[in-house]
Amino acid sequence: MPFQIPSEYEPLLARVEKPGRYVGGEIHSVVKDPARGLRASIALAFPDLYEIGMSYHGFRILYERINAVEGFAAERVFTPWPDYAEALRRARLPLTTLETYRPLRDLDVVGFTLQHELGFTNVLETLDLGGVPIRGADRTSPFPLVIAGGEGAHSPEPMADFIDAFVVGDGEEAALEILDLVARAKEEGVDRPTLLRRLATVEGVYVPSLYEVRYRPDGAVESIRPAADGVPETVRPRVFDLGRDAGPVRPVVPLIRSVQDRTVIEIRRGCVNGCRFCQAGMIARPVRERSVEQIVEIARAGLASTGDSEISLLSLSTADYSEILPLARTLNAELGPRRISISLPSLRIDAFDVALAAEISSVRKSGFTFAPEAGSERLRRIVNKPLDEAEFLDIVGEVLRAGWRTLKMYFMIGLPGETDEDLGGIARIVREALGRAKSLGVRGVKINVTLSPFVPKAHTPFQWEGQTPPDELRRRMNLVRDRLPPKVVAVKTSPLEGSVLEAAMARGDRRLGAVVERAWRDGARFDGWKEHFRFDRWRAAFEACGLDPAFYTERRRGNDEVFPYDVVLAPPGRRFLAFQRDLARRGEVTPDCQNHPCAQCDACAKPKEHRLARDGSPESESGSQEVSEPAAPPQGESSAPEFPVMRARLRFSKGGALRFVSHLDLAETIQRLIRRSRTPVAYSHGFNPQPQISLSPPLPLGFEALGELADVLLVERIDLKAWLRDLRAMPVAGLEWTGVEEVPLKTPSIQQAIERYDYRIDWRGWGDEPPALPLDRAEVESRIAAFLASAEWPIEILRKGSAQRRDARAFVEQFRTVEPARGCAVGLEMRIRSENGTTLSPLAILESLFDAGGRGAGDRGPGGSGPGDLRSSRGLILHVARLPIEIE
Repeated sequence: MPFQIPSEYEPLLARVEKPGRYVGGEIHSVVKDPARGLRASIALAFPDLYEIGMSYHGFRILYERINAVEGFAAERVFTPWPDYAEALRRARLPLTTLETYRPLRDLDVVGFTLQHELGFTNVLETLDLGGVPIRGADRTSPFPLVIAGGEGAHSPEPMADFIDAFVVGDGEEAALEILDLVARAKEEGVDRPTLLRRLATVEGVYVPSLYEVRYRPDGAVESIRPAADGVPETVRPRVFDLGRDAGPVRPVVPLIRSVQDRTVIEIRRGCVNGCRFCQAGMIARPVRERSVEQIVEIARAGLASTGDSEISLLSLSTADYSEILPLARTLNAELGPRRISISLPSLRIDAFDVALAAEISSVRKSGFTFAPEAGSERLRRIVNKPLDEAEFLDIVGEVLRAGWRTLKMYFMIGLPGETDEDLGGIARIVREALGRAKSLGVRGVKINVTLSPFVPKAHTPFQWEGQTPPDELRRRMNLVRDRLPPKVVAVKTSPLEGSVLEAAMARGDRRLGAVVERAWRDGARFDGWKEHFRFDRWRAAFEACGLDPAFYTERRRGNDEVFPYDVVLAPPGRRFLAFQRDLARRGEVTPDCQNHPCAQCDACAKPKEHRLARDGSPESESGSQEVSEPAAPPQGESSAPEFPVMRARLRFSKGGALRFVSHLDLAETIQRLIRRSRTPVAYSHGFNPQPQISLSPPLPLGFEALGELADVLLVERIDLKAWLRDLRAMPVAGLEWTGVEEVPLKTPSIQQAIERYDYRIDWRGWGDEPPALPLDRAEVESRIAAFLASAEWPIEILRKGSAQRRDARAFVEQFRTVEPARGCAVGLEMRIRSENGTTLSPLAILESLFDAGGRGAGDRGPGGSGPGDLRSSRGLILHVARLPIEIE
């Protein structure tokens, strides 16, 4: 049974832009009662918006893996957008998890994902809002323990003052070991110092407070040594065998749109291409692949549990998967007839071929991405990413012939050894791609070019290099932009000052913790978002702490300099990274060791210790693996008739968390449930076919709905009672299926058929007691009577940004006071007419009578779903419910 949103939080949700971020109740969310035998609990914390964090694959892995263990509970929390953070502080309420609405301070562990350096201030923001002291030194109780993992854990020192322990490398096994250690520590009642010393003995865990850092007179790090007995000198990253686990096959399905609304399958972890700027490719070694058979089974399970219409094959370079063609063919054959598309992100150009283009040509063609990185072969050899440009243009031609019309190209600016001639090469490559389109007679091609500043990262061959100063980076980006045709090429650049901050934190030492805290206290939040990033705050923070960002960003490191993160071992080893640095300076290439001799890095215990799908296949020479036959799809899925033969009308109610979900997101949730039921739905025709499902007109956010309608066109006749049972077997908090019936195919649409809406409105206060109204019940009734007696009642509403006048009286058929609900001061019922889909929101009318609707009350109505429609006024808040819709 899901926990209810605490009543004191509802007025806050009514004021924010997207309340659906904070209410929980999603499909497959796991709620474990903390009062019923939990050994340990963790708040998985993502220092960014809900929509971003819910798309992060590592987050999904840990949530499902931890909750599968009896006695362990994983809950979720995300950094709230400033509107909700401000509302929490004003109301003096703590940030809570989405599952049990507990403050972070009440859990045993708070575990952050450090995805990138520009999210560091959000870590502090999340801790502070959750009632947890931001500095580890200020936490006297053993719990909550604050830990962090992800790419940021490989360069942990700037966050060492705030994080109790970093998990370095793969977290699948480490997370469970830490929770078991925490559970035993709780049982034994150990103190905080003892708990931290025990943590330091876990493989892959770095406890920064147990290490002493010394600095040289010039400011560089002199040494990092253990400050206590039994603490390891260095920490080696954890490595997990991908093939041992299916990963998340029942991921939480958000009720609002996230960045990646699709089933994600990690087909390969690690990379051996050796791009010298790429931290991810260095720290994730060695390569581990899942078998084709395992991937197909994961796809089946994931799609069955989520109802997604797309799968994404995740890897640092998907085309390098050793069995990519057999996999693409198998998935296309099974999923294509079900209208499920396949996304292949991260395609390396030199690993792409015509056969692969043919296999994925049937997917949705929103855009095709390439990353040449540099404009000349000389510079691409320096970064160890050689590219035959003639072959690249041939690939562009194949992509265009396969139907793509938008190409995305990524380049880095400021790479070591870069010249203006290299920059001119970027413009030349883009122009030649346009020329290839013209020669093929392909029209309407657009190229989106992204120019990203080079940031030297820890544990890469370029960790010794300096970053190009911002003014010079700006000149170089403008040089490229000025040489590209603006009508068909869109150029996107990252904020240069943001790259300076990223570079400082990427190789920074422990002293930067003071800078992070100062910037946060001065208002730095969401620094990865252009609308919130302000470098002046960071400049002032560096100055206040007596530090120069250029010392961390522009300075070239000496060959033997101690890096702040040297306590964390790089999987390839420092010796190998230095060797690659020297090869880069000579412009020499190191081939990948998947298809060439071992490059002799330290990631493998023995040469080429990679686990590839092709090596595990008994038929690897023929490039195929045996895959179990799929279950036969329901009749109609693979060869659907062209026209629908049945219209089913579902009835449902929505309450709870779903009140704070937009109409479009509700529609997507219902579509997912119908896809999961494997119902033979009719699809529209055209470039991007859509399921023919229509819902009742939208309600403003915050409204409850007691009897909504959904029409579904079907290409086969089905047993409606059995279908209703199937839908009810897939519970969603706040959604209840109340009935289903067949209606004639030629029935008018729901919106056209509805002639009136009935609403129930209750005024209630902030607590459990009925509030004192600014006017008594007799005055309320008097105003209603005056309204009903009027010949007209003009009001002004906003439609598509422009003010429009309406006669509210002409729309209201009934309006009266009724017995209020428990805890409420006044109850109202209202019937509002609808004609061909045109109607009014009850809030627009109430605002004109009582000034009770607040900001934006009259500018949406049933046809809109914007924020702010359920508003408080004079200490009151409205609870609005649309009563069951009746169609005559």
